Amino acid sequence: MLCGLSVNTIIIIFTYSIESIICGVKMSTIYVSPETKRELIRISGELQKKYGTRVSLDEVIRFLIKCYRERHRKKYLFELFTKPVPELSFDECYEELIKERRSELERNTE
Repeated sequence: MLCGLSVNTIIIIFTYSIESIICGVKMSTIYVSPETKRELIRISGELQKKYGTRVSLDEVIRFLIKCYRERHRKKYLFELFTKPVPELSFDECYEELIKERRSELERNTE
């Protein structure tokens, strides 16, 4: 262990450092727990299996960020469309719903 890092972690950091030099992309180093690293690698494997191509840990993290943002957006839209409407009571809405449903049933039986 060097600086408290395992050999595998050092290899991954070295590999990404080499990739950043070759590709001309500035990369940063982030430290994650071994458990988090295993999960990222597992997700990477699932994505590789799904898409049939190599998936880097950077792509896994970007994928997870995208999923988080989409989930947050869906939650926001759900909350927006389910919040109470001012000056409109539940009872009035329910009565109108029942009335419309009965009229639909009458039209369908004719």
